[in-house]
Amino acid sequence: MTGRPVRSRDEAASRPPRVSIVVPAYHSDGTIGEFLDGLRAQSYRDFETVIVSSSQEVRTGRIVAERFPEARFEQAASRLLPHAARNRGVELARGSLLAFTDPDCVPEPDWLERLVAASDRGHGLVVGAMALRGGSAYERAVHLVKYAHWLPGAPGGERTIAPTANALYTREAWAAIGPFHDESFSSDTLHSWHAAARGFRPWFEPSAVVAHTHVGNMRSLLRERHSRGEDFARVRMKEERRSRA
Repeated sequence: MTGRPVRSRDEAASRPPRVSIVVPAYHSDGTIGEFLDGLRAQSYRDFETVIVSSSQEVRTGRIVAERFPEARFEQAASRLLPHAARNRGVELARGSLLAFTDPDCVPEPDWLERLVAASDRGHGLVVGAMALRGGSAYERAVHLVKYAHWLPGAPGGERTIAPTANALYTREAWAAIGPFHDESFSSDTLHSWHAAARGFRPWFEPSAVVAHTHVGNMRSLLRERHSRGEDFARVRMKEERRSRA
């Protein structure tokens, strides 16, 4: 890895960073190294990293300790769904801006700089673009299924949903909306709806890019889409008072 440390330990102890990058991890040892390399290369330096891992293994924590020791790493005692891990990360975070991404993403060097600049223009909730790592037909198909509305090069502007693989909240917005609903995979959708209702409509910044790694096969994709569809249906039943049918 190259580049100077993000913040010295003395700095971290004396002054809160402006941005806290909050990352949920679960059996992330295969991808988190490249993710940390991407953080090390950031042009915007005033940040801390908070990683909450809930897989009961030591490999992920060991990689973080060896390659990014200034990160705050917490090992959860039991399995947490991603949004529950994010909520815990926010509890540990000290920054006035909260950036969310995932350990299977690799941010571009100006990723955080672009998110912060968009926030400074008056957007309380900013969502960045999702690029693809890999070029197989399966990977392209998965990427379009998940992230067609947030591709690099698309026009900037308002969006309905801010996926937590690439999003930044001001503390004001976070306080107004409240934590993620931690028992649902669809909580980023629900959170975005609540944000818009409180005047923080997600703003898409296409130049703030992370590249996502997709693993699995068509069977696992269909299984995931089915379970996530059921999860989303339950959210809509509760939120919009729709019938089970």
